[in-house]
Amino acid sequence: MEYDHPDLGSAYGPVAYSPKTFTAGPGPDTTVLIEGVTNLAVDLSATGLTVRFGTTLDHPTWNATPFNGLVLTDNTAPHQIYGATVENDTTLAGFDASRIAWTGDQIRLNFSGLSYVDGSLVSIGLAVPEPASLALFGAGLAGAAMLRRRRTLEAAV
Repeated sequence: MEYDHPDLGSAYGPVAYSPKTFTAGPGPDTTVLIEGVTNLAVDLSATGLTVRFGTTLDHPTWNATPFNGLVLTDNTAPHQIYGATVENDTTLAGFDASRIAWTGDQIRLNFSGLSYVDGSLVSIGLAVPEPASLALFGAGLAGAAMLRRRRTLEAAV
């Protein structure tokens, strides 16, 4: 996990993680403390991601930069996410699906320019294939490969 600012790929200096690397499990998985005044409690599950904001400031605003937010990286396997929705219990005003991105092994949340208060919440539903769907997809690929091989052999004969 990393907090990037002012752009994607620039790790922000005054940030502490507890812990920085984690395995998703029940309850908050990690806390990100930014400049000693704002903390983000991050909870990742197989089907969702929640971030609860805590702050000692009165109505702070994230700097409006190209990227100002969390980058979660999975070093064990690529994510198999094919969709994300902002859930109805999200209370961070202005946070919508355009602020979520994922590629291969990363999920990115961009808070750039948004204001928040203590207790603000971002709740994201992740669309992931069911294990049975993955097995069926794999079987379909194997069947297609066998048919292609058979046709190639028949054409050669």
